[in-house]
Amino acid sequence: MTQILQSVGTAITRKPLISIWLAAVGVSATLSLTGNPIATRIGDCGLVGLLAAATTEQISKRKNAAALKAAQVDKTQFESEQRQLEQQLEALSKSQKELDQAETKLITFQGQLKADKKALDLREQTYKDRILIEQTRIADSKAEKAVASMQAKLEAALADKAAVQSEYTIKMGQVTDTAKKAVAIKEEHNKKLTAAAEKAIDTRDQVLADERGQVNGVLERLSREINAMAQELAAQKEMVAKLQAPKTFQFNTYEAQVANKIQAFLNGRGVVLSCQSIGTVHYGRTPIFYEAINCDLKTVTDQLEAVQLHLGLTDLPIAEIENGFIKITVQLSQDKSGRAADKAIAIVNPPLSRLESALDASIHIRIAAPSNSGKSVTLGNLINYLARDYPNGYEASDPKVTEPENWGDIEPQHLGAECLEHLFNLIPAIMYRVNKVKDAIRSKTALPKFDPQFHVFDELELLYGLAEVSENKKYTPKAFKNNVKLMLKAGREHKLKLLCVTQSPLPSDINLRKNDFFNTSSLLLGNCISEALNNRDDGALLEDVPSELKAKLKAEYKARLAEVNKLKKGKPDDYRVPQEFIYLFFNPAKPHDVFMGLCPPPGHYSSAKSKTELPQNREASTAQPRTGSTSGTQLDQAVATGTAESATTANSTTGALTVDLSALLEAGTHCPQCGTHTASYAKRKPNGLGNVFPKCKNTECETKTFKWNPTARAK
Repeated sequence: MTQILQSVGTAITRKPLISIWLAAVGVSATLSLTGNPIATRIGDCGLVGLLAAATTEQISKRKNAAALKAAQVDKTQFESEQRQLEQQLEALSKSQKELDQAETKLITFQGQLKADKKALDLREQTYKDRILIEQTRIADSKAEKAVASMQAKLEAALADKAAVQSEYTIKMGQVTDTAKKAVAIKEEHNKKLTAAAEKAIDTRDQVLADERGQVNGVLERLSREINAMAQELAAQKEMVAKLQAPKTFQFNTYEAQVANKIQAFLNGRGVVLSCQSIGTVHYGRTPIFYEAINCDLKTVTDQLEAVQLHLGLTDLPIAEIENGFIKITVQLSQDKSGRAADKAIAIVNPPLSRLESALDASIHIRIAAPSNSGKSVTLGNLINYLARDYPNGYEASDPKVTEPENWGDIEPQHLGAECLEHLFNLIPAIMYRVNKVKDAIRSKTALPKFDPQFHVFDELELLYGLAEVSENKKYTPKAFKNNVKLMLKAGREHKLKLLCVTQSPLPSDINLRKNDFFNTSSLLLGNCISEALNNRDDGALLEDVPSELKAKLKAEYKARLAEVNKLKKGKPDDYRVPQEFIYLFFNPAKPHDVFMGLCPPPGHYSSAKSKTELPQNREASTAQPRTGSTSGTQLDQAVATGTAESATTANSTTGALTVDLSALLEAGTHCPQCGTHTASYAKRKPNGLGNVFPKCKNTECETKTFKWNPTARAK
């Protein structure tokens, strides 16, 4: 800022014209300080000009300095310029004086402007006051006129009110006089009416008494007629009920008895039928015609399975409509003397040795059982029993991840989705064994010796579901189906045993067919027994079982259920009895040898193993085979050593095998009636036939003692 002022001073002293111009600019700057917009505009321009002049002078000074440095200026020229500068200084001084004068005039002009502004403000305020006063005067005038108008209206209304009040007073007097006259007339009429009513009442009582006597006579007559009609109606209702009651066959034949039993059973279930006729019997197929009272064909069809179980029929009855009647066709036996439906079924539980023999003869085993039917207990017993033949124990897969206490002493090695991976990993091992057997057969050499393997798969339906939702493209439902089929087709020569569990006896639930289970025996529990016995569809599990045997099994199952209901009668719903854990064993290779029995109690084979010092479960590296397979084990060991002499020795010692009777008696056996394990004897010393007489420990069992030959199985 200091340099700018110095430049301005130098310019003023040197150039008079510049001083005049600067003076004008100064005046403009002064004007910008006033409140007048025009003067402000001029002042702004002056300031801008002042800054421009300072800048110009600064630039000129620099140029002059450069010029002085660039060339040598003689003294004469310098003096001449000095004189010019002095002249300019004088001109600038003159301009300064003129500028002062202009500034004085400007101040005077600003004062005059301020005075004019005050005068204008005062005049404007005066005009506003006048306008307000005029508006107030006009409003007062209008208010006075309105008050006067309202006052006039009020006076007119008061006058009207006075006139109406006067007229009301006159009318009120007239109404009062009229009311008094009406009251007098009413009192006179009341007196007349009272007298007439008293007279009418006396007459009415007499008339009513006469009429009451007549009505009572009519009512008595009508009552007698109604009672007679009611008795007649009751007799007619009884006759109609007799006519409409379901009819039964009155002739005494086997077919009529069966028809009456069907009708009575259905009537008890609310399906009311009336016996009509019996058609022609053709090879035991008996058509029975019924008239439907309160049902239709579908209602009757839904009860046919229960009718079959109730009567112990061989085949499921067939219901259809014919000639307006419901025709139920039943297959009746031609042997009139030995009808299963008329005989009491004797329940005989086969000994566990029969189940054990059937398990040993099976290539693979399947347990088909719903929840809460003893499935876990039976699975544990079967694993403990079958694992004795496998030195490497078993490999159990639990895709459902059941709580450990449900497995007992069984410990699954594969859980959840791991089971699916384990199942798929078994296929290469199976194919390896299949190919080895194939090569041996083609080369006509001895079959290879494989290490026995025992695999357990719980909940195959769940495994199939895991394959359906698996994101791994390797684990598809189709691949699951093919892998399971391949495992089930593996035979004895491959030394691979499979124990699987399903909740339904239908192979279609895991996308398989009945033929896929041809090498697999089925152990059915709970509702799966009834489902298998009554399934008549093509490809049903028990399709190849003879009809007579199937009918006996149905009757036996019905009798067992009746026994269970009898034992549980009056007990809580969660009360369980051993008799309700029923199994049905079916081997497709032996359709004529289907049998039913009671499952072994919980931990049965686990406790038996501990008594015979056999290993428990998977840690079975030193497992010993069952007694019945001793000779076979010695032969296997001899073959494993690779010496023919050892094999010959083993064969020669087979016939001379001696049995440790004391060890067998110590191990004990199972009651053939209830399956309870016992090592207590009524007669421990064998008789001439080698039989001993153990005592059953189950206090509820009807068999107190039974006969057992301990050396028969060992031999």
